[in-house]
Amino acid sequence: MKKSSALLLLFLMFGYSIVAQQFSGGIMGGLGATTVAGDRSGGYNKMGLYGGAYVNLMLSQQSSLQMELAFSQKGAQSRQNPDQAVLSQYRLRFSYVELPFLYQHHFGQLRVELGISFDFLMRYTEEVNYQFVDRDIWKGMTFNSVLGVKYDLSERITLSLRKINSINSIHRGTYTGNVWRYIKSNMGAFNDAYLLSVYYRL
Repeated sequence: MKKSSALLLLFLMFGYSIVAQQFSGGIMGGLGATTVAGDRSGGYNKMGLYGGAYVNLMLSQQSSLQMELAFSQKGAQSRQNPDQAVLSQYRLRFSYVELPFLYQHHFGQLRVELGISFDFLMRYTEEVNYQFVDRDIWKGMTFNSVLGVKYDLSERITLSLRKINSINSIHRGTYTGNVWRYIKSNMGAFNDAYLLSVYYRL
């Protein structure tokens, strides 16, 4: 009985050691340049913060899966142009809880990743000519495609660059300057972002 208990304990400890070696996790933070395709504001003019935590599962020496939980700021803005006859100002701010699911392929210190993320809208503000506008027209959840590269600066610190694009429209109905995404029937307004961030493995 004692021998079987000792073997069981040894097996559990060995299994835990393997799982612990396969999983890793940490925190990340960064800054995004964002825009809304279809709003006619033009350019990645709205800066936003990105930060949260992640967990990574190594599938092999060349591949891994990663899941993240993050706070993400997105939106768009256009500033007044003094050369224009009619001055106009616009700013749109979104605060999301973002849940990315990613596949990563490893090339030594370099990683290429692709996947999908889910955005859950927590708060938004919209401003036109410095006046706040209250329009309940933004979807509470949207989907994004994610494509990125990572480079390991050290065993614990990784630099990441991502391109994030909305798959479905963030707007509930038709939108001024509607554009289509992936298929022509998918019309609307879409969050787009370039994200530069740093990951720290705990």
